[in-house]
Amino acid sequence: MKDTTTIFIVSMSAAVLICLPLLIIIWPNFIYISYLMILFLGLGVGPLTAYNYLQNLRYSNMEKQFPGFLQELAEAKRAGMNLPNSIINAAKINYGALSPEVKKMSNQLSWGVPLPRVLRMFQTRTKKSPYIYRSMAIILESYHSGGNIAKTLEAISHSITTIKEVEANRQSILNEQVVIIYAIHFIFVGIIVAMYTIMLPLLAVQGAPGSSLFGSASSAPSTEYFKVLFFLTLAIQSICNGFVAGEAKEGSVSAGLKHTIIMLSVAIIGYTSFILPTQVNLNVNLKDNENYINDDFEVFGELEEEGKRIEGASIIIDLADEEEVTTSDTNGEYHVRIKAPSVSGIYTISVTAIYENTDLTVTKEVLVMD
Repeated sequence: MKDTTTIFIVSMSAAVLICLPLLIIIWPNFIYISYLMILFLGLGVGPLTAYNYLQNLRYSNMEKQFPGFLQELAEAKRAGMNLPNSIINAAKINYGALSPEVKKMSNQLSWGVPLPRVLRMFQTRTKKSPYIYRSMAIILESYHSGGNIAKTLEAISHSITTIKEVEANRQSILNEQVVIIYAIHFIFVGIIVAMYTIMLPLLAVQGAPGSSLFGSASSAPSTEYFKVLFFLTLAIQSICNGFVAGEAKEGSVSAGLKHTIIMLSVAIIGYTSFILPTQVNLNVNLKDNENYINDDFEVFGELEEEGKRIEGASIIIDLADEEEVTTSDTNGEYHVRIKAPSVSGIYTISVTAIYENTDLTVTKEVLVMD
């Protein structure tokens, strides 16, 4: 408990120290802020999640080797060896993750530490493993009561092996459930993105004069409203699905933290890639695609940001050596006349709109005749 608390405090402090200056630098770019959230979660919670995972993996490997260790002690006891010497002899065998603990017990017995105390210290060190902890309690009780230690060790070894086999079958079934939860989450993210993509044209129609899909134009939700709504929906869904996956697979809500980080990262990437970016459209129209030399081409159109007309954007029209600059009016519209070249041929009219940090360019081909 002390180790996990220390790791959490240190990792969260490091996350704050690293991410806070970055937040000040990138503000108010919400795309970068969303990615910074992933970095903050990774730095703040990642080390603790990794530590818990490695600890659980260590205890799981110890539990796999524990029945073999007990079986070795039972056989040595039947051969006439006492329990302390059986443990010292077993320390020469490789039990994987369990070997350091067996060697520690062997060293303590060699130093003259009483067997009950050695077993209790081993039980305390492995208290996070319910199988080993309960097994040691039974062994200590049998040792104090003068029972048949060899039979007790064999019975415990057989019981743990059977329970682990049942647990393995259970895990295979639960893994399928976790895969289903992940699949549902990915599908949900896709549905949210599709919903927003479908709603954009509807919001554009709502913003048009005389159009109302939501009762009245004044009460119509904006695109920003739906962006916030979908972000909260994705965040809540990711957190809930992550904790459900952890509870289903490992029987612990806290174990779902790593699933939450993965799902929330996927949701944020999908959100920042398809929903958060502002979509600006530049419409370009020509009164005539053909004209005579030195006459004027009429170029007009409008600039929209997710269904809303943009006022005050710079509009640059280029045709051969001619350039005209204007700005969009209160309706987001522009209208420019630009002189045709003095030489006949096919030319390209380039219309560029500059709005905040967005540059859009649309080209049209025109024919200049003698």
